[in-house]
Amino acid sequence: MFLCERKRDMGVRIRTWVLYAGFGRAPVKSIVDVLLPGCILSPRPLSFELKIIGMFEQNRQIMKRGWIIWGTGVIMAALTGCYFDGPCIDGTGPVISEIRVTESFSAVTNTGSFRVQVFLSDSCSVEVRAQENLLPLIETYVSGNSLIIKTKTGTCIGPASPMVIHVTLPFIEELKLTGSGNLELDEAAGDFFECANSGSGSVHVGRVAAGEMVIGNSGSGTIFVDESDVEEVTLVQSGSGIIEAAAVYGSSDVSVRHSSSGRVRSTIVDGIHVSGILSGSGRIDLTGGSDEADFTLSASGRIDALELMVAEVKATNSGSGNIHVYATESLEATIIGSGDIIYRGDPVISYRITGSGDLVHY
Repeated sequence: MFLCERKRDMGVRIRTWVLYAGFGRAPVKSIVDVLLPGCILSPRPLSFELKIIGMFEQNRQIMKRGWIIWGTGVIMAALTGCYFDGPCIDGTGPVISEIRVTESFSAVTNTGSFRVQVFLSDSCSVEVRAQENLLPLIETYVSGNSLIIKTKTGTCIGPASPMVIHVTLPFIEELKLTGSGNLELDEAAGDFFECANSGSGSVHVGRVAAGEMVIGNSGSGTIFVDESDVEEVTLVQSGSGIIEAAAVYGSSDVSVRHSSSGRVRSTIVDGIHVSGILSGSGRIDLTGGSDEADFTLSASGRIDALELMVAEVKATNSGSGNIHVYATESLEATIIGSGDIIYRGDPVISYRITGSGDLVHY
């Protein structure tokens, strides 16, 4: 990905994004000039280069795969090389507040670099605070039941002061972050609450009181929930970021599903059933207490529940990582991989080991 930039008057810059894939030491500019003659390239020297692994392998099959990868890169460049060529506006002038008229909504989506603060109130409202010339470029509109907050299509903005959007609504069902900004909610209450982060920013929720809560992180950012009183909790980690449910009270079922390099942390207070499934290289860290727990590890990651006191534990390890548990009454352990199951406490143990891993007392 390359950025070509041209400056113009009135603080406006023109940026062109180019996606490029090339072989060996081939200069970027010469390749892009041939493949994408319509693209606007910066006149300054371009020396950034990409190498495709396997380029110089003698095996013809590997070379064939390399050409397929190269061809795919060419197609992508042709399709997206000139995708964005719009103005980038620098913020000027004082920060002012603008009240936006809006329809009713029950969800909020932040797609940009804004700081969005959400509060429960009697009615729906939106207040945007930004430098005066940037206000027309910050869009807020309702799609379905969700308030969408985004930068106007075809533009980018460079604020000199933080851009803050203050949102109120009677109840909230969903928070979603897809950008690099922040999304903050003081509390949520109702039958169902969902929070998702697919961006690089941060989501912070104060308190949740609901029948069911679903937290999902597929990005590199973070999701923090300070406190929740929820019957059913589901934490889904598929990104490189962090999910932290700091204090989960009174849940009959807490389910953690982790398939990536990220991290999930939670403290469970008086839980009934906890399950943790890890199929990635990341970590699941659990503390507190529960009546029952089931843990499954099939990869190189780590499940650490040494500080989660559980009466009855079932643990299955088919990966190379380790599972750490605290069992007070019974432990049913199955090891079919190279990783270990490490246990704390003095439970009645039943086990089956067919792999190279071991069952180890902590």
